[in-house]
Amino acid sequence: MTQGELLGGHAHETASGKTVYVWRRGERYLARGRWNGRYFGETLGNDTATAARNLRRLLNAVEDGAYRPPSEARARQLSDSPVPRLTFRQLADEFLTAKRKQVGVQTAADCRWRCGPGSWGGWTAGSSAPSPPL
Repeated sequence: MTQGELLGGHAHETASGKTVYVWRRGERYLARGRWNGRYFGETLGNDTATAARNLRRLLNAVEDGAYRPPSEARARQLSDSPVPRLTFRQLADEFLTAKRKQVGVQTAADCRWRCGPGSWGGWTAGSSAPSPPL
């Protein structure tokens, strides 16, 4: 195993003070460091572009405190795949579509009314929520 270099360096320090080192083993790039008092190692990829992209993701996860070593990630129930960035309208549309499959027409209409434009008009923290139209 030899020192590798990605994104202009061998050692990469995050804003949270954690340092991740890049190594080469044959054609593969590896990231090594310490997380929560334990050593970790993760394969970044075989080519420079893929390895650099995976290193940026790893550094962001370490910095945000969301990183899980591969041994812990395999035991998790949900995957750590990237979450899409949705507008409120897109999120509400997906929610209402899924909700309509689970509940009746009137309940779905009530949910749509509550998520629709102007549904928060006139409502303040001290008052009760407005009732839906009949």
